[in-house]
Amino acid sequence: MSAYVTQLFNNSPIHSYIHDYEGWINFRSNEEACSRLLHYFLLRQFICGEYLVIQLPMLYTLANIVCLELFEGKLFHINRSYQMKVILPTMGSPGDVLPSVFLGAYLKEKGCEVHILAGSGFQAMAENFGLIFHPIANTGANSKVVNDPGFSRQETHMALVADIFLRAIDPFMEYAKEHNEPGNTIIMAPARIMGARLSSELYKIPLVSYQLQPSFLDSFDSCNEESVEKALAAPLGQVRKKLGLPTLKTSVLKWLFSPQTVLGYFPKWFADLQSTHTPHMKQLGFLQWFGETSPLAPPIQEFLDAGDPPILFSAGTTSQKTLSFYSQAVEICEELGVRAIFAPFDSAKMSKPLPPSIMSMAWAPFQALLPKVAAVVHPGGIGATAEAIRAGVPQLLFGFAQDQPDNGVRVELAGAGKGIFSHAYENHHLRTSALANGIREIISTPQMTDRCKKLAENFKDPTLPYSQTWDILQEVLANQPSLVELSRS
Repeated sequence: MSAYVTQLFNNSPIHSYIHDYEGWINFRSNEEACSRLLHYFLLRQFICGEYLVIQLPMLYTLANIVCLELFEGKLFHINRSYQMKVILPTMGSPGDVLPSVFLGAYLKEKGCEVHILAGSGFQAMAENFGLIFHPIANTGANSKVVNDPGFSRQETHMALVADIFLRAIDPFMEYAKEHNEPGNTIIMAPARIMGARLSSELYKIPLVSYQLQPSFLDSFDSCNEESVEKALAAPLGQVRKKLGLPTLKTSVLKWLFSPQTVLGYFPKWFADLQSTHTPHMKQLGFLQWFGETSPLAPPIQEFLDAGDPPILFSAGTTSQKTLSFYSQAVEICEELGVRAIFAPFDSAKMSKPLPPSIMSMAWAPFQALLPKVAAVVHPGGIGATAEAIRAGVPQLLFGFAQDQPDNGVRVELAGAGKGIFSHAYENHHLRTSALANGIREIISTPQMTDRCKKLAENFKDPTLPYSQTWDILQEVLANQPSLVELSRS
């Protein structure tokens, strides 16, 4: 019998799939040795009348193994009711929410049950991808915060944003408690979603923290730890006391991140970080749409074909000064003699019609449009920044607060564009001359154009950050003690 067992597992096709559940068996040695040891263990259990009940994330890859069908019910049993449940809370503008929805769409393709928790205005977006949606904030109420003059000032921004995240704690924790299935459920959340961190601590739900922007970890122009501590320490302490949790013995910024797993969705060439708050962070890459790109509408294509590549002006989705920005853009285009596209923007709001050399649109598929423009001018959100780099076009970034100034510095250091900083503003209004000079520089510097094309080569596989995330989530859940049980037949 011993010789038969040895021959059987030596010839088994599972051996080549050992990497799929290496995390589960906690072996880190030679793959072939791991495979043989695992098979020997499984076969001995079978011979002794015992078998494994396997309920783990690796089910999705194990299901493709030929010998699964041969040995199921004999060597081991698969609990086919298993389905990883991923709770994905997210807050902010469309640029913050959309990457989480993309991530949810990818995980749903892998068989996960994905729950998106966000502002009420994003329900249609999530459900269009077939994701379960639950509101944890009122988008209208949050818009009032965004429109507060202090929102665009770095020194007062954190205090205003803190209020949004504090109000989302209770609805998130109630939802997480109700929908938690121990052993099946995992939370993936930006660090500022305090309800996710508290739920993980109180309900023992595995948490994977992530950051779309490097600025929250290591900013060139702001002291994040001080501003976070000032805005959150006292109210968070009250919440913890109410929940019966102990007083924090570390800084709030460090506590916000999962102590087990932190993902940075930005490549190392953009921001090579090993923050003191997250020494265990794994940097992957920008989260961008990985599916088919919507084609450009005929009017847009006709405008592009009618002359030189235009400059794309975008005020973003949270700008308080959209109308004044596009009014400045009209002056700049006339001064520089360039064509332009304004998006997203409704030109009906202008006091006079746009000239024929400028086109406006309420929405445009940036992935299809950006490769066809000469340059991009935008506030500097991480989503638009990454898309411009992916398209290989120079960009001019302006912005008052949040991650925008930090992203501008990083783009400039990478040689992919230029950032406009505080000296370019008067009473928080962007100087037209600063915009014009910046545009003139980025469209007339051949070295920058070449550098942008070089950086675009890093985006050959947009699915890579998603597949890496999937592997990490499987490993996180696989290490939960309730996933595998040994039963006697």
